Amino acid sequence: MGIGNGAISPYDSFIYADYLYEAGLIDDIYRDEFLEMEDEFKRLIEAEESLEAEELTDAEVAAALLAMGCTNTLDFTQCHSDPEESNYADYVSLDSTRVAAHTGDIVFGGQSDTVYDLLYEDIPKSARPQLEALLENDYRVRELDHCQTFAYNG
Repeated sequence: MGIGNGAISPYDSFIYADYLYEAGLIDDIYRDEFLEMEDEFKRLIEAEESLEAEELTDAEVAAALLAMGCTNTLDFTQCHSDPEESNYADYVSLDSTRVAAHTGDIVFGGQSDTVYDLLYEDIPKSARPQLEALLENDYRVRELDHCQTFAYNG
């Protein structure tokens, strides 16, 4: 099992307004605007309007980055991404990564955009029940640094 961008329960984790405000990254005007967006995001999830919910959270993140003058969508405390974190395609193309992920000779390519587009509406849906089911079984799991290759322990 590998967890990349750990958004297990977007309903509970796609909430940025208070965090960004308390960290001094946005002012109270932006905080209030983002709080309204987050209330609407939760309402959309409850109404099972996933596409609209994802579009709204994308809009909030874009507005937050613009307000802060930043580009890093995964870590607001680091305004700009470390160039080494954009080498995902290189990482998944390594022989050691392909062996660990059991992908054989399949080479990583542009299919990522297709997968993202097809799963876009699923992003705000909770994966908590699936994660809990996995954790309740007898799977061996170990925590790895984001730069390490994961391995299946059989």
